[in-house]
Amino acid sequence: MINVLFNICEHNSVDKNNILLYTRVKVRTPIISGGSIWYHIYRWMGVSTVIPFSIGDHFNQFTTDGGVTKACRSILYVLWYATKWEIWKERNNKLFNDKECSIVHVVDKVKSLTFMWLKAKFPSLPFNYHSWWLNFFTMLGIC
Repeated sequence: MINVLFNICEHNSVDKNNILLYTRVKVRTPIISGGSIWYHIYRWMGVSTVIPFSIGDHFNQFTTDGGVTKACRSILYVLWYATKWEIWKERNNKLFNDKECSIVHVVDKVKSLTFMWLKAKFPSLPFNYHSWWLNFFTMLGIC
């Protein structure tokens, strides 16, 4: 059953690291992969890095790249979880509904979801939707 569920992936491994960081889902448009989505997220953040091989290492690296302030770390936690959530949803969308989104669309969904989660939790954060999409590190000035 597991092999049937993951037959859309180029890797036969059911390892969580492959699914959320490296799995490349076969689609007709540019290949959706955790790595390519993370590449675009890092580019949006203005960060150049190498993605570690394990989820735990990736989480530690990602949530400390923005600095050590508590506010910045909270924002990075939300961004990390939102990205993982959208990668997982995109995988399921392809697997169960045979639908696909472009990498840019998935990244846009991450940005939108992160903005909504942050504004719900911290309504006084000093940014608007447009500023968030441009580059949150530069605009926030708190990281």
